[in-house]
Amino acid sequence: MQIAFLPLLFLAGVYAIIRKRVRPDPLSFAEIVLYIAALLSAAVTMFRGLYELTEYSIVFFASLMLFSIAVRSIPLEGLLDTAAMAALFETVTCLLVERRSLLVALSVHHDEGGLTRFTPLGTNPDVVGLIFGSSVILMARRVLLTKHLGERVAMIMGMLLALVFVVAASARASFLALCGACIVAFAFELRLNRSTYWKMAAACVLLVPLIVGRLYAYLSGIFELNSRYRGVESGGSGRTIVWAKGVAAIFADPIRLSFGGGFRSSEKSYIGFFTEDAYISVLLDSGLFIGTAIIGIYLFAALKALRKSRQSGRSKCLILVFTYFVFVLCESVFNRYLLAIGNPCSLITLMMLMSLSIGRQPVGGVTREFASNGRAAG
Repeated sequence: MQIAFLPLLFLAGVYAIIRKRVRPDPLSFAEIVLYIAALLSAAVTMFRGLYELTEYSIVFFASLMLFSIAVRSIPLEGLLDTAAMAALFETVTCLLVERRSLLVALSVHHDEGGLTRFTPLGTNPDVVGLIFGSSVILMARRVLLTKHLGERVAMIMGMLLALVFVVAASARASFLALCGACIVAFAFELRLNRSTYWKMAAACVLLVPLIVGRLYAYLSGIFELNSRYRGVESGGSGRTIVWAKGVAAIFADPIRLSFGGGFRSSEKSYIGFFTEDAYISVLLDSGLFIGTAIIGIYLFAALKALRKSRQSGRSKCLILVFTYFVFVLCESVFNRYLLAIGNPCSLITLMMLMSLSIGRQPVGGVTREFASNGRAAG
């Protein structure tokens, strides 16, 4: 199922080409960097005889080609709307299929293996936090933009449920990144009037003393804040140790330092440990120069999203895109899934990055609400 998006996206690309919906924009700098990284990965892994990683590099390259077609066929806001609807469907699906395991995880249950964490459909709990943490922001954007009460209610319920999934998975990095993204959203993107901020402050003053004690007790239990192995004094659940090993591995081999070891060569089966940091993984996989460029284009995409969200007109529909990138970039400090196509969050983030990088947006695919606004303005 993970690879099923490729044939579907291929068919969508063929349809877009036949209908002449693909805008002939030149490759952006971000796309060039990603294409070079994929080709370099294929060459390095083939030279090292890691043919299974060569196959992944080829699939990654093919995905980039289809992404380039997609982002030239539909505007970014259309992509975001689709992602929000997909997030709602995946959240409801996991609730229907895994409701019993969800209740067990929320009860802070421990067995011989330790805390029972929510792993819907066998997904790693850290990936659960990444997927549903990003889903919270995607659905929050639709809550702000939609004019339909039914959609707003559905998205609000989906947001709350996705947040519950993050907590049930004990995905502390994702929860922390969501808190940081929320602060960023109120500081930079949600332009509320002063009275609204005063009302929110008053509500916090009244409600926090009533719930903060019980809430902290519950969160400290489900996030294992006082655990010997996952507590606040555990060095990030041992991450500081593997981070140091990862950094040392980057500079230990001049060839890896210059060209990288190829996509996914930073996994445990190849280097003996998990890096638990996306930035270290990118540098190990792609080398110091291309790896730094990859990290740079993610940062640039975040800043460009902020600039666009502050513009008037149809770019207002890009609200919370900057917040989304803040979440992903902060979460990537503690997990290794930034540059990937194996989970919905990393995949959609790549498409968002590429869409932002081409500058101009395709016409003819805007959402109904903003298309009508554009006609009214005309």
